[in-house]
Amino acid sequence: MMTTIVVEGIPTAQGSKRGFVTKSGKVALVESSGKKLKTWREQVTYACMTHDHDWPDQYDGPVKVSILFYMPHPKRHDPTKPMTKRPDLDKLIRAILDSITKAGLWKDDSQVIQILAAKTYATATQNPGCEIRITT
Repeated sequence: MMTTIVVEGIPTAQGSKRGFVTKSGKVALVESSGKKLKTWREQVTYACMTHDHDWPDQYDGPVKVSILFYMPHPKRHDPTKPMTKRPDLDKLIRAILDSITKAGLWKDDSQVIQILAAKTYATATQNPGCEIRITT
């Protein structure tokens, strides 16, 4: 079985978390990626939750994931050159996998046994975002 989910929006990388001790002595973790990440993850989670898929509400077996990110292009760029600028591909993937887990499509992203991912600039007729394919 395979499902394809298309998400429009500006793909945002999920960086590392920074920890600090609060006045009450508890450890708090803060995402280093900022406010844009929260919006992006909400868009991905919503797209996953509202998408019709062929499997039960939550799949518990191994899955393969393919992700193609369409990034906004800068004002001046050569469309024949690959996108080698930030954000890092591995951090873009992390945001997607965590969002899918939050949406409840699978129990945990540890079920992912294979990932194929790429980033490219969106074309003039295309909105930034990503296309996610999940195969059982």
